[in-house]
Amino acid sequence: MTMTPSDPLLSKSAVAQRLNCSERTLERLARKAQFAPPLRHGKEALWFESVVEHWLARQREQQLAWSPPGALPSMPRVSKLQESKPQGAAASMLLAVADPRVDPAPSEPTASSTKRPAPRPASRRPHHGSGLR
Repeated sequence: MTMTPSDPLLSKSAVAQRLNCSERTLERLARKAQFAPPLRHGKEALWFESVVEHWLARQREQQLAWSPPGALPSMPRVSKLQESKPQGAAASMLLAVADPRVDPAPSEPTASSTKRPAPRPASRRPHHGSGLR
């Protein structure tokens, strides 16, 4: 992130618009150190455009690196020749065998997975309700 002579300063409203958030959200992000603190020019809060773009790029990288829990790590793209792989259950089993971290799940639910928990017994505490005797 280098500042160039043509790196314009952006106002709070311009930065909020670029981040698609409110000005209050931008203030909160800066206060919690989740966004760069503003430069102050009098009462005005300003950010260099390159700082905003750098923050957006970091957010993009974090989002691209995300994968759901239990998912296989992202693999590089494959060529057309490598794309002809078995489909369906055979492919699932092949992937499960290829990755020792994955425990292949049964294709049909088992009896234990479909059972509901037993209902709780009713409370046996005496009722001290209306006070009628």
